[in-house]
Amino acid sequence: MAAPACWSTASGRAASRRRRWGTTTGSAASPPSDDLRKWFGHDPDKWGEFRNRYLHELSQAPEATRQCLDWCSKGPVTLLFSASDRDHNQAVVLRDYLAQRLKGGGA
Repeated sequence: MAAPACWSTASGRAASRRRRWGTTTGSAASPPSDDLRKWFGHDPDKWGEFRNRYLHELSQAPEATRQCLDWCSKGPVTLLFSASDRDHNQAVVLRDYLAQRLKGGGA
């Protein structure tokens, strides 16, 4: 998986309610960009700059982030990622971004 997926895990008919961020909003609108992912290459030395660039991309994709924030406000959401580094990947940045936005903080 190239980018983290944001899945709604609401109770009830969970299987029918699951939505994938990249699929429902269109892959082109869902950060991070291919260029950014390739540049980062999961190099921990690039983590700070990757984080800043990814946050910028998230701020430029309001429709994609709005959809994921909507899911988060309705119940638990699972962020999936394929990186072997649990501390330096797109899902970590997205998790922190969403948590900040849900608490009323800016992007």
